[in-house]
Amino acid sequence: MKNFFCFVTSDSNKTAYDILLKRIKDNQWVTYEKTQHSLLKKEDEIIFYIAGKNIYKQSFLGRAQIENVEKPHEVIIDPDNPEKEVFMVIRLKKIIIFKNPISVKEIINNLDFIKNKKNWGMFFHGGIREIEKKDFDFIVNYNPK
Repeated sequence: MKNFFCFVTSDSNKTAYDILLKRIKDNQWVTYEKTQHSLLKKEDEIIFYIAGKNIYKQSFLGRAQIENVEKPHEVIIDPDNPEKEVFMVIRLKKIIIFKNPISVKEIINNLDFIKNKKNWGMFFHGGIREIEKKDFDFIVNYNPK
């Protein structure tokens, strides 16, 4: 059965947007030891979300599918977050960048995975968040008026 996830990136030594662009260019997403990734598997669907305080903050920017999930055989330090050791590498395929970023604030009332609409930011903590197919479909099919 296919699962659906929201992959979150935040500002570090680069803006979250620049980190996202590099990960997309490399067709891979890295996670750290405390990131929730035990459910990830080949063919699962992903939404990309930018947290942080810079360009496209608090927006969904695209989607992809998981090609493979790998645990590195040697220690790898994330160049985008130099104080972090890479725990898992998620290879990506079928990457699509949305024509226009979708602000979470614009659609928050339509997203079931965000239970507390006033304190919605906490639902993006942890790097990876499992979401329902209904929320995934709403985001990828959203067309602002």
